[in-house]
Amino acid sequence: KGAKIEARNNEERTPLHKAAKSDAENVVKLLIERGAEVNPRDKYDLTPVRLVENLKTAHILEQHGATE
Repeated sequence: KGAKIEARNNEERTPLHKAAKSDAENVVKLLIERGAEVNPRDKYDLTPVRLVENLKTAHILEQHGATE
């Protein structure tokens, strides 16, 4: 089966938060294609797009409705 797409860690971050923070563009795309919520908030009230450092990754998220 695999990991749950909306699983949360101790900071309430999802796999999409982790992929965005790592600027893993292909993983971000895959998670979105598989139905990941684009704007989940972690315990610091941050969405994945707030964690990116790479503009290309931010653009991918924004194309799918990501907001701060």
